[in-house]
Amino acid sequence: MEHSAELLEYYYHPPPIKVDYESLSGRRLGVFHTADYFTIRTDGAGWTECKTEEELGRLAEKNPNLQWILGSSAPSFDSSICSSSSA
Repeated sequence: MEHSAELLEYYYHPPPIKVDYESLSGRRLGVFHTADYFTIRTDGAGWTECKTEEELGRLAEKNPNLQWILGSSAPSFDSSICSSSSA
């Protein structure tokens, strides 16, 4: 990530943001989430999550309605997944 020519600045664990979503039961929820990074790029800015494939699978099973965190974009979030390996 930090070697990308498009990346201008990045901040590790930025302040939390409120995420509103619908739970599996249909209930509307609002939770505060701290992303791994906030990035500023030549084409925009947004929150970035860096997870292993294993972590992504667990998150998708537990909260399938939180797809913006798991990689698909939402209008106000430029979220993406960084592939990282378990150490």
